[in-house]
Amino acid sequence: MPQIFIGSQLPNFNFNSQLGEDDFYSHVGQKWSIIFSHPADFTPICTTELGELARNGDEFFDRDTKVLGLSTNDVASHQAWIADIKAATGQTVDFPIICDTDLNISVLLGMISQEMRDEVGKDNNNTLLPAIRTVLIVSPDRKLQVSERSVRALMKTIVRATTTTTTT
Repeated sequence: MPQIFIGSQLPNFNFNSQLGEDDFYSHVGQKWSIIFSHPADFTPICTTELGELARNGDEFFDRDTKVLGLSTNDVASHQAWIADIKAATGQTVDFPIICDTDLNISVLLGMISQEMRDEVGKDNNNTLLPAIRTVLIVSPDRKLQVSERSVRALMKTIVRATTTTTTT
């Protein structure tokens, strides 16, 4: 399993999202970025958190920060979920939500171990997926600056963290 620590450079990876195919380095360029991951589409907490992330879009834009979501579902599910987020929160999600259906990106970024991925795949046991709840804040040199795993930080804390890291 990759070890991603504060100060480690995140590896590049290809991804598919509701906005099409891309790779991490090309998508974020030389900007700050946030990867905001969730175990699955349509869960009530995930829905409201993505709505809140969208509501704060101007805050991240003002800080020259690119936002990416990540969930274990496919494009069709993401598209339906985005409509549900809009209905539930009034917010439009205009950032990519990465499709991590095989959990390879979650393993690559150190959110879950290969063993956990294999266990989920073997038993189709979604009880392990909450481990994918992670917020990563990455600097323009692609080094991890903030990592909030398992327990989700409040959105104001995430905005404050991007203010602190992007202005120093």
